[in-house]
Amino acid sequence: MALFDSSDGLSRRRLMQLTVALGVAGLGAPMLSACGDDGAPTTSTDAGAAPDPEAAKREGALVVWHNDQEPDNVKLLAEFTKKTGIEAVQQKIAPAEALTKLQLELRAGVSSVDVFLSSPDVHHQLQQQGALLQYNSPDSGKYEPQYKSNPNGFWSAYFINVTPMVYIPTDVPEAVAPKTYEDLLDPRWKSQIVFPPPTSATGFNWWYMLRDLLPKDYFDRLREQQPRSFPSSTAMLAELSNGNKKIAGSMSVFAVTKAKRANEPLTFSADARGIPTSLNSIALMKSSKRPNAAKMFADYLLSEEGQRFWNDMQGSYSAYPGIVVPELPDIKTLKLLTATDFSTYGSPELRKEFQDLWSRVVGLA
Repeated sequence: MALFDSSDGLSRRRLMQLTVALGVAGLGAPMLSACGDDGAPTTSTDAGAAPDPEAAKREGALVVWHNDQEPDNVKLLAEFTKKTGIEAVQQKIAPAEALTKLQLELRAGVSSVDVFLSSPDVHHQLQQQGALLQYNSPDSGKYEPQYKSNPNGFWSAYFINVTPMVYIPTDVPEAVAPKTYEDLLDPRWKSQIVFPPPTSATGFNWWYMLRDLLPKDYFDRLREQQPRSFPSSTAMLAELSNGNKKIAGSMSVFAVTKAKRANEPLTFSADARGIPTSLNSIALMKSSKRPNAAKMFADYLLSEEGQRFWNDMQGSYSAYPGIVVPELPDIKTLKLLTATDFSTYGSPELRKEFQDLWSRVVGLA
């Protein structure tokens, strides 16, 4: 998933909070004290230190913030506790709210979170501001460079969210099914397309990655198709299943997997120019009072065992080599379009541009 999950949108008020929260000046002295004199983040001496399992058990319950589907995280933490004996609790929290809360905690010199599951652009900002603990998990060397921070150890991707076009073949024959993004402009699909809403991470990422690939008038023409937005992949799937709509222009791949496991006959359609793709990443807070437990959680989640558990359960692609999801096409056969310039990607101006445009496209403005 990208900066904001489709089920937990970003309001204009929260966007303003995010802008403040990400500003170095707004973070106050406790955050700045983690940086060198020139404002650059310092390198933690804990980068190569392995966690102490016994110390981890004495640190208390690990606190994990995330913006994923909550039942999946409950299962993940339960499995981690079963494997390690370390108690862990999760809190679903939208990134803007999380960053605002972090701002207040850092000013006060306290911390209520140990592990922050979010997205690389959020973690990149925090990395630049010196808020993250640099720690290299034993399996970090197995991840390709695009799936981890530079330098290594500040964040790593724990799943890859591909967002293809999706349809039900009994309703959309293969001969007329969309093969390219321009195919969504076919008059036969007028009023038959669903998308994530303007506050969606996947919606923003879809637009961000395709805006320079598509014709300049594409979004005006797409608006004429009268697509509609729904707050979650579950809601979009319901519209396809009950026959109200025919095509999802963009859908998180884990929703496709879960639907297939529930015997929904979905087909995954990929434009040869590439599929907009976002990452969800794990980062450890430098202010954590449970650093040993946090490191052990990172070790587990980024290990082959942890990645198999998460991706088998959640249904997304893994950045760990060799892990496959049987319900999905081999990721090696897909061309992934993924953001790399996180300072640009996280721009509030771009977020607002998308929200304004997308509100018009899906008939909300």
